[in-house]
Amino acid sequence: MSWFDTLIRWGKQNSTDHEHEQTINHDNVSELYVACFEGDLDRAHQYLLKTPFAERLNAAVQCGHIEMIHLLLNKYGVIRHLCDNQGRTAYDLAKSNEIRRLFQRPTSNGNRFCEKPDSLEMFSGSQKNNKEKATFKRVETYGNLLYGRSFTGTTYRGLGMTSHDLQIYHWARENPDRYLQLNTFCSSTFDEPLAKMYADTNANEQQKQVLIIFNFLRPSVNAICLYQISNQLHSYSDFQDKQEVLIVSGIAFSVTNIEQTSSLITISMTHLNLIEKMAEFEEILIDEQLSSY
Repeated sequence: MSWFDTLIRWGKQNSTDHEHEQTINHDNVSELYVACFEGDLDRAHQYLLKTPFAERLNAAVQCGHIEMIHLLLNKYGVIRHLCDNQGRTAYDLAKSNEIRRLFQRPTSNGNRFCEKPDSLEMFSGSQKNNKEKATFKRVETYGNLLYGRSFTGTTYRGLGMTSHDLQIYHWARENPDRYLQLNTFCSSTFDEPLAKMYADTNANEQQKQVLIIFNFLRPSVNAICLYQISNQLHSYSDFQDKQEVLIVSGIAFSVTNIEQTSSLITISMTHLNLIEKMAEFEEILIDEQLSSY
């Protein structure tokens, strides 16, 4: 099941179902919990496949066993954002910075906020493939379910780009009637210093530090808040300290500004509602046709 399918399934459940599927029952202390508590890694391994996903990680965190936590996160890929019966995730239960650091994404190439420099390109009338087209349509279809997590405001993404990579952004800035299209799911953060830190990791002789600023002037289901919004809307991010906003593939942006200093290039972009833009274009065509008579 894909991440998007999981999110939709979660959104369609009522509160009772949500608690049933994502809550740990601490009254039912499993053998795994006992093994974690005693620090018996060999015995804990035997119970990994027999124990609910959330209980595996929360038990290890509560007992403070570093090796077990590392094993669950990196080898078994246990889901990190599931909650216990008090609405706490495994990250919330961590009692030390040493344990919290195990949940953090390394500041290295290919990180969540700093991927391939060609992740944005010129807007075109058709999607790249049927899979992206279907995903974009499903986001619109399930808009009501995602609306509670829709993002409004400014979010940031760090990138490393060559001078060649930057040409398309300058072209879009000089041609305000042109758009750029996001052709993949894009993780961003509303923590600007964090995004700048990730941008710095890709700086080298060939690539310049680039900070992209995404502006969403009104709520959009194409920008989904993965961080905890309320007691009812828990974190859906594997990295809770990142204040993560997921931007959906297929949407369009205009480039409104490009600034450059000796160390950083900042590209400001504003989300475009293509339905409204198409309506404006149709009105222009109608006006031109009427004026020709």
